[in-house]
Amino acid sequence: MVTAKTARRVLAAPTRYTLANMPEGRDAIPTELSRAVLVEAGHRCAIPTCRQHPVELAHIEPWSRVRNHTFGNLIALCPTCHARYDRGEIDRKAMLQYKAALSVLNSRYSDLERRILEQFAVRRLAWRQHRDWVAEVSRRTNGEYPKREFYVADHLQDNERAAIIQIMQARTRELDAEHPPDIVQLPGGQGLLLWYLTRDGYLIRSRAAGVLVDGMPLAEEWQLTPAGADFVDRWAEAQPLDLPELPLPDSNQNTEP
Repeated sequence: MVTAKTARRVLAAPTRYTLANMPEGRDAIPTELSRAVLVEAGHRCAIPTCRQHPVELAHIEPWSRVRNHTFGNLIALCPTCHARYDRGEIDRKAMLQYKAALSVLNSRYSDLERRILEQFAVRRLAWRQHRDWVAEVSRRTNGEYPKREFYVADHLQDNERAAIIQIMQARTRELDAEHPPDIVQLPGGQGLLLWYLTRDGYLIRSRAAGVLVDGMPLAEEWQLTPAGADFVDRWAEAQPLDLPELPLPDSNQNTEP
């Protein structure tokens, strides 16, 4: 039985609790705290390969154990990722790392730089999944699978198997050319806005694209370096992020205008 007091608390809560799952005795998350957690994640899911919205506020350490609301224990998740976390498909160690990464990225990089990193994270995940799929289909097409399993490869002629593999390889080359996972094209003149990623050695300008207008290209391609690719993959896989140390200012340099 849902009491009137519980109903008022649910309706006032800034998170998407429902009458069905709002526990008795749980206070609503304060508005200022809710706002801070949402702003930290940009009002999007904190999982870098998701970033969907709308979002809910999730307790990293279960409410039943801590029985309070704190900034360090709250994280913004879309309903799907929230449900996956509750089911144990995303473990607590990974969620803590996603929370820590938000602090690292927000304190280090601009909004544009964070969005570029998010795009690279999604692209690289999709590309790895495509490569895995190609390898699996190639393996099964060649008949490299446990004998107790049955696949269409049993009915393929050698020339048909070769044709399938050639088609997949051709499609992979097309994807390489059309959507390289480590290259992004931006309007020209964005170098200053990408200063921190380039300073950390994660991003380089690969080439100008299009015509020049007053000496400035209309578009430029920016590419992840190997260090940048490793950083993005570690972020996406909820691994600790080790940022390069910033150079100390030169005490001998004259800073007066």
